[in-house]
Amino acid sequence: MRDDIIRCLEVLEKFGRQISDVQLEEAARNNAREVILDSARSTLLMLADMATRGHKEFGYEPLRQQLFRNLRKDEHYKVSPDLSSIDIFDPEVAGTAADMAAGQQAAWASNNGTDQQRLYCWKYGIYKPSVEGMSKQPQFEDYPTYEEILEKRLSTWGEKAPYWYFIEYGNVSGGEAYPSFSGAGFIDETRMRAQEFLMDGLNVAIDMLRQQLDLAVEEQSNNPDNMVKMEITRIPSTEVISGRKVSYERRVSKKAGVWYMLVVGGRYAGKASM
Repeated sequence: MRDDIIRCLEVLEKFGRQISDVQLEEAARNNAREVILDSARSTLLMLADMATRGHKEFGYEPLRQQLFRNLRKDEHYKVSPDLSSIDIFDPEVAGTAADMAAGQQAAWASNNGTDQQRLYCWKYGIYKPSVEGMSKQPQFEDYPTYEEILEKRLSTWGEKAPYWYFIEYGNVSGGEAYPSFSGAGFIDETRMRAQEFLMDGLNVAIDMLRQQLDLAVEEQSNNPDNMVKMEITRIPSTEVISGRKVSYERRVSKKAGVWYMLVVGGRYAGKASM
């Protein structure tokens, strides 16, 4: 945004001229995409934090942190060049059902037996004793711990976090190995809010740029090397020229005295007679 401030200042009169509304919007549009994406990312991370904090299945900190690292990836946040549409969350980047199965299979591979036997081992020898506080049965004493299983899965998944699916949609049926729980819908919630980000993004960017521009102009005006000081007052008007709103700016400087600038449709249109 600093480069846009510099470009704006370059089109101002030498000491303190205000930038026109249209010029400000053009500069802010370059920054609106960044503002929109930052809003989407921070919202998705906030809702993911709320969805996983204290969750028996996914409150496990290594799982939470892997999910957050994945959700920070730029590939999850895309805005069209004209700021008309936004795409939030890419399932391929986060991990698919195939990725989930690969991690599960990798963690089970060291346990001999059929799928049903491994499922029984997972349920009564690893999962329930660790997560639900049941006593581990003697025949499972030598089996890996819950943490070791999850560590193996995380290693297999790399940067992916395919368990996002269960956090989002839940596991209503429960299945054979896991309890039943409802989904948080944090991705859908962010997608709904994203439309507000599109509408507000440009206005927020304009406000941010205006604040920083005001600081830059104030800093320039307070420079003791600047011998010319200028005061500017915007004067509203009900006039219309070629369908565009008209206003005036009263300017006062030590060098030129008092004069007026005509502003038509947000753009400067030369000096005006008042």
